[in-house]
Amino acid sequence: MLIRLARFALPRTLAGEGLYTGLWLAGLLPGLVSRGPLTVLLVVVRAGVGALQIVAAWMLIRDSPSGRPIAIATLAASAVLITFETGWRLVPTNLDPTYAWWLVAGYWIYAVVAIVMLRGGADASASPRPQS
Repeated sequence: MLIRLARFALPRTLAGEGLYTGLWLAGLLPGLVSRGPLTVLLVVVRAGVGALQIVAAWMLIRDSPSGRPIAIATLAASAVLITFETGWRLVPTNLDPTYAWWLVAGYWIYAVVAIVMLRGGADASASPRPQS
């Protein structure tokens, strides 16, 4: 039951992350020209990862075979990015610095659990997918 709930929630969580990235990027774009090259690079990479998170979510919802590898890659990339962005504060954020590393640790836990779940294979109780 818990695994089925997690498999339902993970694609929606990925889609939410991708959409939130789009909103964050829209708010950051007007002042991006005044930022340093490293910050601009991280923002551009985050935009790409956010777009791939939406693609991975859609593929997981449709049960596409390539959804899992894309989701695993985006989760790993996002965990690395959040370490640079929030942990080392290389990208502007409204987060109180006191909680930065707690958020990074929480995201890494989420990413590792999701990756382990995605690498675990298909649910044993799921019926095989018909070939068309």
